[in-house]
Amino acid sequence: MLKKICPLLLFIIFFYLPLPVFAITVRDVVISEIAWSGTIASTNHEWIELYNNTDNLIDVTGWTLKAIDSTPDISLSGVISAKSYFLLERTSGDATNVEENQTYTGALSDSGESLELRSSDGILVDTASISGGAWPAGTGGSGTPVRASMERLNLQVEDTDNNWVTNDGITRNGLDANSNPINGTLKSKNSQGFISPTPSPTNSPTPTKIPTPTKTPTSTKTPTSTPTSKATSTPVAAKSLTSKSTIAKTETATAIPSENKNLANVLGSSSQNQPPQISETPKDVKVASVNSGNVIASIFMILGIVFLGLCGIVVFWSYKKSKNARIEE
Repeated sequence: MLKKICPLLLFIIFFYLPLPVFAITVRDVVISEIAWSGTIASTNHEWIELYNNTDNLIDVTGWTLKAIDSTPDISLSGVISAKSYFLLERTSGDATNVEENQTYTGALSDSGESLELRSSDGILVDTASISGGAWPAGTGGSGTPVRASMERLNLQVEDTDNNWVTNDGITRNGLDANSNPINGTLKSKNSQGFISPTPSPTNSPTPTKIPTPTKTPTSTKTPTSTPTSKATSTPVAAKSLTSKSTIAKTETATAIPSENKNLANVLGSSSQNQPPQISETPKDVKVASVNSGNVIASIFMILGIVFLGLCGIVVFWSYKKSKNARIEE
């Protein structure tokens, strides 16, 4: 009996208990696109898109996406896969031909809204149009292109008016309820493209030319026309070489280290002029506390492992006892 129960308990523990949830930080999930004016088919068919910036699956159950004026006030439910989108459609799941992850109620004002995305622990994960006033991008029924979505330009950068652009009307994905092309990019790359943050360019110092080494002077050949000129030229040449660097070999040996020294000075100055690299640290990073549900799940997991260990001991004891009984027989 124990041999059958233990594997069953092991299966339940590892496949049905909730897995631990990692802490959430700012902009792990962002508001990536908003169709605040709806579609050509219906102004009620508004939609909002979220994007998971991380390499991990994120459970957004219990999260909220809420306007400052409390309409809409959306309680999220579901999970977002790594580097994937989460589509919310207002009123009806038939607003577009793209599969939505959740529907909601509550209209976005065409004159502007400010949205806040918060985790189940109340951590402010992201915002949209938080500066208030009119929408920084997107169009209504008289815009060009008509009823275009508001797209986030850079998904890793904070919410500012300059980080929102209007769909270009060329790069699009999805059809509305009347099969009109939607001027937006539901669950796909934004028309303006999103980029990763790039560090500020560092000006590299202009390289200094390495001086050309001076050729070692070559001693003048001794004339062979007359013995007198040979005897006269020898002491003069020796004197001239001695005054500069003793002998030609010594001058050659001295010149080479001098050139190396010049080269070392050039390389040294180049490395000294290299500006220090400054590592960018993301701002406003807040770490969310772990849900109490995760603690309970961990306790159940530990108890399950202990119980499995006890089951193993009992099975081993029973096996040994039966073996001893067979031996005695």
